Amino acid sequence: KVFLARCLKGFFVVTPTVGLATAGLWYWRIQHLHSSDDIEPESEISEMTLVPLAPRETFSWFRVAWRSLVIFCRTLPIVAAFPWCWLAWSRGGEQLWWEMVLHTLQAHGPLAIKFAQWASTRPDILPPRVCGHFSELQDAVRAHSWEQTRQILTSSFGPDWESKLEVKPEPVGSGCMAQVYHAKTKLPGSQDDGLEVAIKVRHPSASELVDLDLEVLSRIFHSVERVWSGAQYLGLTEALGHLEAFVRPQADMRVEAANMERFRENFEYNKNGRGLPVCFPKIIRPFVDEAVLVETFESAVPLQAVLNQEVSELAKGRKRHQLPENVTPDEVRQAVGKICMDTYMKMLFGDNFIHGDLHPGNIHFRYHKDEKTGVQKPELVVFDAGLAIHLSRRDRRNFVEVFHAIATKNGNRAGQLMVERTPGDASRIVEGKVSLGDAFSRLINLACDHRVKLETGFVTVANSIVIVEGVGRQLNPLVDLLLQAKPLLADAMLGRV
Repeated sequence: KVFLARCLKGFFVVTPTVGLATAGLWYWRIQHLHSSDDIEPESEISEMTLVPLAPRETFSWFRVAWRSLVIFCRTLPIVAAFPWCWLAWSRGGEQLWWEMVLHTLQAHGPLAIKFAQWASTRPDILPPRVCGHFSELQDAVRAHSWEQTRQILTSSFGPDWESKLEVKPEPVGSGCMAQVYHAKTKLPGSQDDGLEVAIKVRHPSASELVDLDLEVLSRIFHSVERVWSGAQYLGLTEALGHLEAFVRPQADMRVEAANMERFRENFEYNKNGRGLPVCFPKIIRPFVDEAVLVETFESAVPLQAVLNQEVSELAKGRKRHQLPENVTPDEVRQAVGKICMDTYMKMLFGDNFIHGDLHPGNIHFRYHKDEKTGVQKPELVVFDAGLAIHLSRRDRRNFVEVFHAIATKNGNRAGQLMVERTPGDASRIVEGKVSLGDAFSRLINLACDHRVKLETGFVTVANSIVIVEGVGRQLNPLVDLLLQAKPLLADAMLGRV
């Protein structure tokens, strides 16, 4: 058995096994996304980035075919291996199989990793053990080499960058798009001299892999729709449009820099310590490039430390991050969970500028001492603002009215609004009696089932609500997103903005 396990592990580590195409299809099937290709010319379009993105790169048929072959060869063995791992599931087979899965997801690149990060926030639809395995990829993705980082820094900031930045060669974290280094600035005469900073360096092939894998999925989906006319009702190409809008902005560090500066402006706590206790790193200009971003280094405890799957991490972080000894994990969960919900409600209804990727790996927290009372209070630190959404006036009105219908448990009104205001062809809508329930994920699933196309901005915001509510419920099972939203929702309904 030991010999068999070692052989399987050795073989499948060399031959990764979960394909990007499979991940993309899973992502689409779970989310049931739709797009809005048929928007009228005069319609306003919600902004997905503050910085214009270059068009997606196109690739030759040979390159696409080769990538598809690689994906297929990596995917096929996992199907054959699973039954054997299942036979020894409780004797190491489960761990071996998940090691292969996680290794493969990393080998496939950003899209597959992003799927795993999203899945880790959905204990409502996936078993907790599955979420726990996927959560390992929230901030511990395989890093690229220091030599590659040096080349990227030289390309971005010139050969003299080492005279301005003192960088520790060991990364402190690695995500699906980039990895982070701890550094200090060397800028004599500047207020930023000697500042502790984090340098976020994009993985060398991240941007190209995103475009190539999107192209692979695009050609696969178009081919399926040409061969099978009924496939157009599945919304495959429309789902891909949403996936592209979700992933591509995160591959450009200039987009994240602009978004982060906008969030710092929206949350006055970053300037004067007032308002919601939410911090965003400060961008250090001019150290911003498409592949590199320099921002202030913020020390805090990862949100996973207070989630069920990693409660033991709280004890490790208590001393390092000066957490109060008299605060229990449950009290931390409730306090941090409330700030998370309030923060998202402010983004959604107050600022109309929403962080679109608030999974636990991007939310940290820490305690600080109140200068007036001397009491230690929690504050959030939010990272990775590569994806942010600004809804147009029309889209925001539609979203607020649908949200209000759900909050008031008026399922008929919610369904009526979605059918009346779909940007797609209303003649394709399949009529029938539906029950929307109280979740946006259910609403989007129903839109898919009844062929109601949705705006990209609407779907992205709805997905972010699902993620944030999932995080909130892991922190505090009694959290009520609708109850917290009602005061702001009422103001939004009255203002029609």
